Amino acid sequence: MRKTKAQIRSKAAAAEPPKLWSILKKQAAEFCRETGLHGYKYISQTQRSKTERIVWALMVFTSLCCAVVLMKMTWNYYATHPTLTVIESTHHGIWNYPFPAITVCNINRMSYNLTKEFVDNLEIPANVSKQFLLQEMRLLNELVVPGVFGYDVRRNLTYLQDIIDHNDLSILDVMKMITGNCSSLLVTCKWKGVLSPCDKYFRQSISRDGLCCSFNYYTSPGTITDKYKFALKFVSLYRSRFTI
Repeated sequence: MRKTKAQIRSKAAAAEPPKLWSILKKQAAEFCRETGLHGYKYISQTQRSKTERIVWALMVFTSLCCAVVLMKMTWNYYATHPTLTVIESTHHGIWNYPFPAITVCNINRMSYNLTKEFVDNLEIPANVSKQFLLQEMRLLNELVVPGVFGYDVRRNLTYLQDIIDHNDLSILDVMKMITGNCSSLLVTCKWKGVLSPCDKYFRQSISRDGLCCSFNYYTSPGTITDKYKFALKFVSLYRSRFTI
C-alpha cells in the first residue's frame, strides 16, 4: 500500500533532531516545576489560567530585575570604596616568637618515702603514733582536689594543721618536703643540643595539681629560694629545641 504525503512528512518531522528553542522551553518548564524559588512553579502549572500565569511571570521577571539592580549597586559601591589589604611582611621568622612555658607535674603528688621521713622528724604529742599521722598526711590531697575522699575531713585537717603549726611550718613548706624535687622527676634535659641537669632550667611552681616543675615561667615567689632566683628571659624558638 502506498504511503500518503502526510504520513511521510510526519515521519520526517519525527526523525528531525529537536530544535534549540524546544530544548530551552522544556528545560525552563522543568526548572519552574522543580525549583524551590517562590512563584516559578505557578508559571508552569497548566491548570491555571493564562492570565494568572502571565501575572506570575511578570512578577518573577520584576524580582529578577530588582535583584540585578541591587547587585549592580553593591558592586559599584565596593568598586568605589575598596577594602585594601596590605601584607606587611610575607615572612615572619620563627625566632621572633617567644619560647612557650613548659610545666611538668608528677602524677604522685606525695612521695611515701619523703612523707615518712617528714613524719619521723616531726614533734608530735605523746598520744599520737607516727603511723597514724602518716595515714593522716594523705588528707593533704584535699588541698588540691577538694572532696576527693567523699566525706567530711575538716576535723582531721584541723588536727593535722595544729601539729604543723606546732612545728612552725606552713602548708607550702610541708608540700615541698613531701613532694619530689625537679631533679628527681626529670633526670636529664637537652637545651639547644646541650645535655644538662633539669634542675638548671626547671623550678618548682604551684598549680592545681600540686607542686610541679616549670621552665620559662614566672613561678610563685614562695616556691623559689634565693639560690635559684634568676631573671626570666624570653628565648626564641629558632634552633631552640628542648628535650626531656
